[in-house]
Amino acid sequence: MTDIEELEHRRINGALFPPNKGMEPRTLFSKQPVLYDHLLFLDFDENGNSILGCSDLTGTFWEGTLFYFDKKNKIEEFDFSSYYIHTTTSDGKFVNQNTIALAEDTGHLNIVSVDTSQEGITLKSTASIKVIERIPQLAVWDNSDKVLCCSGRTVTIADVNADKIETRRNIHLENIMTVDSLKSNTNIFASGGRDRIACTWDLREEKPSGLYAQYRYFRVTDDLRDLGHSNSLRYALPDVCSAPIHTRFCMSMNSHL
Repeated sequence: MTDIEELEHRRINGALFPPNKGMEPRTLFSKQPVLYDHLLFLDFDENGNSILGCSDLTGTFWEGTLFYFDKKNKIEEFDFSSYYIHTTTSDGKFVNQNTIALAEDTGHLNIVSVDTSQEGITLKSTASIKVIERIPQLAVWDNSDKVLCCSGRTVTIADVNADKIETRRNIHLENIMTVDSLKSNTNIFASGGRDRIACTWDLREEKPSGLYAQYRYFRVTDDLRDLGHSNSLRYALPDVCSAPIHTRFCMSMNSHL
């Protein structure tokens, strides 16, 4: 086969592909948003705006897409107002109406601003805070610029506006997998880990204010302060080794207002 014949043989629909094209690694993010199969988080702010985060966890190049919906009814039709393409994330939360926190699998807490000053809505990264390793979960407080996250055996509290970080560590024996906050009090939060230990924390103290351990794996599941206890943080520890899943224990902590 001549060089010209070989060139024509490799031409597909007018495009020319090298023989090793299928093995070339992908190194760039997509130019257009992609709705991936792995839907990892959904969050709403007090005005009905919402975010939806999805990631591609099966390919050779892991990528995530954050979709922003400026009205509550738009998410039902998947009529998104803006998007942000980034690395894969495990969680995302509204810090306030104009700020979103993303827990990236690279071990970064990515702060994304919602810019509505121009025509349309623009999402852009304004800060990136490096923590120890991958962040499994985030939590926020009402009327606060603080973000709570867990990474390894450490809990980190970051102020997105003041560039201030606080940490609590060396209490959990294994990785912390979940955190939750007392929404009305920025000093109070809880953490649960693979070591089967749950801790309640007060930022005015270095050590946990409460600790509970059991022999089976659990995770802090919810903030139940609406059960007539506006200044207490309650969370359930489900026994995931049983079928069906049921709550084994409920722990509460009164905040010092």
